[in-house]
Amino acid sequence: MSKISINGPISSNNATPFSINIDFKNCCPSKEQEKIFISMQSKLNDKYNMYMDGKINKEEYNEKASIAENAIKNFVSVCNLQALNNGKNKGINPYDSDMNNAWMELNKANQELYK
Repeated sequence: MSKISINGPISSNNATPFSINIDFKNCCPSKEQEKIFISMQSKLNDKYNMYMDGKINKEEYNEKASIAENAIKNFVSVCNLQALNNGKNKGINPYDSDMNNAWMELNKANQELYK
């Protein structure tokens, strides 16, 4: 089990971090897909630093943080449901449509963080 901590949207002066526990073995059929999480974490941290340096405003940061948070939470929900349905040690079918959709949404959110 791996834990990913990401700064979430800002409600006052500080971002509220959220942590996601995810078993990459069951949810990441490839190393490339696992890298999406690492990339999102890094990009969102960069956006947070840009906010703290006054380079972007709170609304811009919150938009990106919300996109990332929602995509990650959706992915984890789909992954956990798939793992439960397929048995604890069987993993998931990487070609399942729900899982593929979750990966596509996660990758789309990752690309949004570049903007």
